Amino acid sequence: MAVAATLLLLAGTLLYLGFTGHSSRCASGALTIEGSTTFAPTLSTIRDAYVKSCPGGTIQVKAIGSLAGLQDLQNAVVGKRGDLSSRIVMSDGAAPAQFGDLSGTPIGVLIFAVVVNKATNVTTLSVADLRGIWQGRYTNWSQFHGADLPISIVGRGPESGTRRTFEASILGGAQEQAFSSNDCVHKNLNPSASVILCEEGTAADELNKVGTVPGAIGYAEVSAKVTSPNVNIILLNGHAPDVQSVRDGTYPYWTVEYLYTYGPAPSTSLRSAFMSYLQTDAAKNLLRANRVTPCVDRSLLCRL
Repeated sequence: MAVAATLLLLAGTLLYLGFTGHSSRCASGALTIEGSTTFAPTLSTIRDAYVKSCPGGTIQVKAIGSLAGLQDLQNAVVGKRGDLSSRIVMSDGAAPAQFGDLSGTPIGVLIFAVVVNKATNVTTLSVADLRGIWQGRYTNWSQFHGADLPISIVGRGPESGTRRTFEASILGGAQEQAFSSNDCVHKNLNPSASVILCEEGTAADELNKVGTVPGAIGYAEVSAKVTSPNVNIILLNGHAPDVQSVRDGTYPYWTVEYLYTYGPAPSTSLRSAFMSYLQTDAAKNLLRANRVTPCVDRSLLCRL
């Protein structure tokens, strides 16, 4: 009876403290997390859960692009500006070599999808097909037995980690061409360009554009919210964008999400507390709910 009473008392105490698998380790202060526009919505969900459990801190999530976030933190390191221990950067994929002063922690596997407007009547493409489209060798969907519509590429800016992953995984390291259109219908910025290519700043804007231009094709992370009923995810090399296909090696368009920091942070800091929270079951379940596979689930996939 004494043991049972003790356990009940302990359980009640943990519930009173708001225990969610990360003990009562809460921290005050301010933390800024910036970078990937793809991962920002998922990270914001985790931030909200942490702050609800530990309301003493302020965490700001800013979606400015992976490379922009890395460069911003690197500039602060070089200029010795601000409290560097209160900053985290979200990066789709490992940071390029020039950011070697920063330390990365793998968080989860991000899977991306190639999307098309339904009017194309195309449901599957190969990596070779995509390279041909981005190189301008294919310019009409009828070349893929689809509709007689011009192909319009909706890309992302050079600061985008989603674009960087697409270039590495699909284009074989080649860069997207410079954008030639501001409406993704006409080559009104560069009439001599081989492709119609416009750029959007966020995954949401890109998906919206794909849904409004009948011949459009683009790419986005699978957890990105698709609000248009005119957008279809295509099969890539005959495979759907899911973790099993990634694990089997049959689906190529994916990467690992990293959180980058500079230098050590005090164990009592908000940065340390939040990074620890990311390893809890509560945070991992939120990752899974947003179609991000925690690195602990597929550890081999996180060795990029």
